[in-house]
Amino acid sequence: MSDVIESVEAQGLDCGWVECPTGTAMPIRTRGPDKSAKGVSIRAPGATDAIPNTATIYIGTRADLTADRSGASVALPPGASITLCVNDPSLLYCISTEANQWLNWVSL
Repeated sequence: MSDVIESVEAQGLDCGWVECPTGTAMPIRTRGPDKSAKGVSIRAPGATDAIPNTATIYIGTRADLTADRSGASVALPPGASITLCVNDPSLLYCISTEANQWLNWVSL
């Protein structure tokens, strides 16, 4: 089972991390739209992190996202990051080909 672990910090910083599943894609954020958000920055832990990812994570906007390059997905190999212009990070889903792959995110 994958976990969504979130925290809301002082002064409106909305951030969290999630373990990406291998079977069915899941949202990276479970709360609804953040009216102040203009985007989200997502990062996959890499070789310089204490616990690095070993496989690519795929990000997309559909619950039927698959862990490959087919369809509308963005591949995040270990250590990669991306910033997307979205006002609702709960519409972004993640999946991976291997267990124990995490991503960190922060609303902008």
